[in-house]
Order: sequence, then structure tokens, then C-alpha cells
Amino acid sequence: CAAAGGAIRVARADLRACGLGPDPAAVGALVAAAARGGRCAALLLGENALGDAGVVAVADALAKDAGAIVTLDLGRCRCGAGGAAALARGGAGRTLRELSLFGNDAIDDDALGAVVERGGEMVALRTLDVGGCGVSEVGLVAAKDALASDPGLFPSLETLVVGGNPGAGGDAWEAAVEALRTARPGLDVAWRAADAGEAEKA
Repeated sequence: CAAAGGAIRVARADLRACGLGPDPAAVGALVAAAARGGRCAALLLGENALGDAGVVAVADALAKDAGAIVTLDLGRCRCGAGGAAALARGGAGRTLRELSLFGNDAIDDDALGAVVERGGEMVALRTLDVGGCGVSEVGLVAAKDALASDPGLFPSLETLVVGGNPGAGGDAWEAAVEALRTARPGLDVAWRAADAGEAEKA
């Protein structure tokens, strides 16, 4: 970290599992403080019980001023459809490069659909991790259809992690993955350990 103009700047603020709750005012103030003045590049808030209310507060704060934050970890923070949709439609989508929503059981087909629908606004995003959530095969295939048919959704996306979802083991999804890789050859779809980096090897 470094001090500039009286402010402490850190490359990474790791606040995982530190007892944060769903208080929108407290969460919003914390995120705003981290973003203000470009103090922080990576904000890790996973394993806190933020819930949708807390995640919406994160999205609102970043929409006002994302600062230099390009990495956001909201894994296992009880995020659901409301929080996911807020992140996708917020102004932070223009600057985030990595977004992790790993391990949020309440992120289901509708929540993933809401994120994908707003993918055109997330122009800088390179990595999206929605692994270990509650998305069915129907939801995964629907996301694949949207991504394959519209290159304007997540135009910079390089890695999509979906492993650990209930729908990531069926025959229809396996066929969908191959179709998505054909449509977007620069996209690495990680849905089982052996797939990591497969797009680069092809």
C-alpha cells in the first residue's frame, strides 16, 4: 500500500468473513470509502451475510463511484436475484474486470438471466464466476443461447465459470458448452476441473 495526499492506497482490500451484515448504509459507506480516490483495485467481500440488500448497496455505491476497483468478490454472501440484477445494471459494470458470485445458492435461473441480459453494459468484464450457485440446466442453456447469439453481451469476457451448478452435469449442457465455444472461441467455459484453459489450448 502507499500513501498519497493523506489517503492510504491498497491494491487489495480483503474483508472476507469479517461479520458484515445486510445493513445497506454500512455496506455502502464501506464500499464508497474503498473506491474513493482510487484507493483500492480489488475488493473482496465474500463469506459475509450481505444478502440482496447488502449487495444492492454495493452495486449502488459502485455505480456512483467505482474508483479503481476492477475486481469484486461477492462469493457466498447470500446474494440472490435482486442483488445480481443490481450489479448487472449498475454503472460498475463499465469498469469491473472480474466478478465472483461463487457459492450463492439463491442465484438461480432468473438471477443468471438478469445478469446475462445486462451483459452489454459490462463491457470491461473478463472473468465471471457463477460457479456453485443454484442454476439448473435450463438456465445454463438459456445463458449459452444468449451469449452465443449476441457477441455484444460481455464483449471482453474471457472466462466463464459455471461448475458446481445443478445444471452443469447434464447431456444438454455438455452439448451447449461445445456450441458456445464454437460461437465464441476466445471464451474459456469452466464447468469441470479438466476444462480450465481448454479454450487456450484449442
